Amino acid sequence: MSDYQYAKARAQMYLNKMRNEGISIIRCEYCLTDLREVITKGNLTLADIGTSEDELRELWVKCCKFSAQRWLDHLRNETVNYEYCLDCLRKEIAKGVITLEDIGTSEEELGELWVKCCKFSAQCCLEDLRYGTVEYEACLNHLREAVAKGVITLEDIGTSEEEIASFVP
Repeated sequence: MSDYQYAKARAQMYLNKMRNEGISIIRCEYCLTDLREVITKGNLTLADIGTSEDELRELWVKCCKFSAQRWLDHLRNETVNYEYCLDCLRKEIAKGVITLEDIGTSEEELGELWVKCCKFSAQCCLEDLRYGTVEYEACLNHLREAVAKGVITLEDIGTSEEEIASFVP
């Protein structure tokens, strides 16, 4: 196999990985970087491997959309890492120059998910407090922070100041 054929086969491999459904944005970034490197070193053109800049842009958007949808799924399935997931979702949307509607959501739903995830996080801390934790202060602080961020009440998570006071070690 000649150097040209080898470079072409490698470039096509990276392209095919990007064409596959369900590739994460991180893998997409690596594939795109490696594809461009192989094309440059192998003196290839995009046409040599059966693609174009337009297709590469479309594949990039597809990868961003897939990754954003995965972060949205995390939020929809309740997570204690809601801030991180929401931040990652927004970064993928920006990278792909896509909209929330493109991934089947809206600012309204994200607001509802924010509250839902804050409530879930606070409830997880509450359970830890109820069953005893060596990290009392950190857990209590996280519970109060989640309640504040979600603009929810202790009653919304099934507790009261009296119950919280009873956890003091």
